[in-house]
Amino acid sequence: KLADDAKAWGHPHSVMLKEKGFPTGITSSQPITAVKRTIEGYHHGLLRCQTHGIHVYAIHLHPGNWEIRIREIDLLLKDIATLPRDAKVALAGDFNTFSLHDKPVYDRSEDMIPFFKRLDVRTKGKNLRNGQLDYRHLKRIEDAGFVDLINTKRKAFIGTFPTPLREGEDMGPDRRLDFVFANPSLAATCQAAACIVNKTTGLLSDHQPVTATFELTAE
Repeated sequence: KLADDAKAWGHPHSVMLKEKGFPTGITSSQPITAVKRTIEGYHHGLLRCQTHGIHVYAIHLHPGNWEIRIREIDLLLKDIATLPRDAKVALAGDFNTFSLHDKPVYDRSEDMIPFFKRLDVRTKGKNLRNGQLDYRHLKRIEDAGFVDLINTKRKAFIGTFPTPLREGEDMGPDRRLDFVFANPSLAATCQAAACIVNKTTGLLSDHQPVTATFELTAE
């Protein structure tokens, strides 16, 4: 189905991580090569490929345990370290965790911490670390040199979760869980990055889509 959908937006090339559970996928207008699928060590798995000269990672971290997310981030960074030093690298997807760039917004929310306390009780999860949001996951990515592209381009905070699709459920305050990160050489070519929010996107998924545009030169 992904291959059929991709053709509708002009992408004749596509790959999927898996066919069961919550599969991630990558589509492209150009051939996709160097496909690497990793299941072990990740709750949802990790998909990596190369297209348009970019090493692209499709990310979906654990939805409810900060300890597992830390391990997943460590594995991700080890995988990135195997790429050539001059590689252009993009990380995109649902990170299920929080950015320090959004901390002022979350600190003003009266229900953010209470919601996650309720959620952790309800799901036997570990979203909170010592009763607080854990910002270390994305900090490790940024400490490795990656740039949060939407943060650099936005004028105001826009959350990606939840959407009206989950209206009526106890899903907590608006928060940004979906990101596009790029290493410096790729980030330098970024022309735009944003979260897309409209009536259509709010009904397509419980996450709003994010987008980034690059001006790439032929190599």
